[in-house]
Amino acid sequence: LIPQLSIPKMVIAIIKNLAALIRAIAADLLYLQSQLQRIADMIDRAADLNDVKMNGFLVCAQETVEGSVMSTAEALKGIGRVILLVNIFIGLFGGELIPCFGSLISDNLAEGLDVIIDLLTTLADILQELAEAIPDPDYALTLALGEQRC
Repeated sequence: LIPQLSIPKMVIAIIKNLAALIRAIAADLLYLQSQLQRIADMIDRAADLNDVKMNGFLVCAQETVEGSVMSTAEALKGIGRVILLVNIFIGLFGGELIPCFGSLISDNLAEGLDVIIDLLTTLADILQELAEAIPDPDYALTLALGEQRC
């Protein structure tokens, strides 16, 4: 009930959950990347067989998967609002602010999904380290009162 004690605990929980969410987004992108590769291989196979109709279906499937990648990018932008809120709470007790990363996918899409997946995984690791670096106020209070006698 004391904000100075509850806010850091809330921020730690939010950051750990954000790290888990970002890892899940990276896993989703890895799956979509494998689907794009499978579709590209099948497009090559359809071209070898001169199957125009199958090629049309596969191009449509490829566009659908690419649309899923862009939807994931939009979801990542939505996480940016949560990051801004967490930064406000971090400012209340003084700590390292989390940088905004909402345009991470759109800025690096030309380099390929491998780069984006690596960046997201690294970002999740950094967020986990940041959460672990925030001192737990209950533990600090226990240490402070541990030696006191009444």
